[in-house]
Amino acid sequence: METQGAGPRDSTLFDNLTDNFLQAFTKPKVPDEQFAHYRETIEKLETNLVGIEKLHWKIVRAEKELALSFSELAGAIESMGSMGASFFLPVLFPDALEC
Repeated sequence: METQGAGPRDSTLFDNLTDNFLQAFTKPKVPDEQFAHYRETIEKLETNLVGIEKLHWKIVRAEKELALSFSELAGAIESMGSMGASFFLPVLFPDALEC
């Protein structure tokens, strides 16, 4: 007879435990206003960080291209300097070569 009396009470206890357990892990129906504000702020921050990251990579790419251009310019100036010395010395100082 104890099993008949204990059965409904055990199922009620089990139902209560199950309900409490499920309520602990379910989402709240209405989010708190403070958390909604935090979510909006975080979404704006993420958007801004994505924009900053894109801008950073554009700057890095531009710096690499600029470094390559300066390197090419330096090479061109060096070659012009060596050509200029051999070309302009006889024109500017013709007596210097006759010695």
